[in-house]
Amino acid sequence: PKESISQSFDIKQENNIYKLNINVINQDIILNILDGKSLMREYEIKISLNELKQIHKIFFALSSCQEFIDYIKALIDNKKIFIKKENEKQMTIELMVEYLYKQNIIKIDLFQKAINFELIFLDLYKKFSTLTYIV
Repeated sequence: PKESISQSFDIKQENNIYKLNINVINQDIILNILDGKSLMREYEIKISLNELKQIHKIFFALSSCQEFIDYIKALIDNKKIFIKKENEKQMTIELMVEYLYKQNIIKIDLFQKAINFELIFLDLYKKFSTLTYIV
């Protein structure tokens, strides 16, 4: 079935807030992370539902991309998802899941997109617009 879904989540971790965007177009899932501390750098991966099932057996139970989004939301609510910056060009989403009564860490690597100057401009605009002028 054809699906088109977009959802965003804030992941608060230590002194940083990451924005996880999940976009689904048909059976393709695009995971996108915005790193607020690094001048709004973006990291992304495009993966199909079938490719996701190859990452770990826990995903075999998913029959739709919406179920994947619901699963990610539950992991975020239970603080079982972590973002790790591997280097300037790569971030990893780590999912802490229980499979067959054992704790497993599922890693999904995202790679840096080209710098989006429009995002940087909008971020700076928001910051400057909140400043008050003292005369």
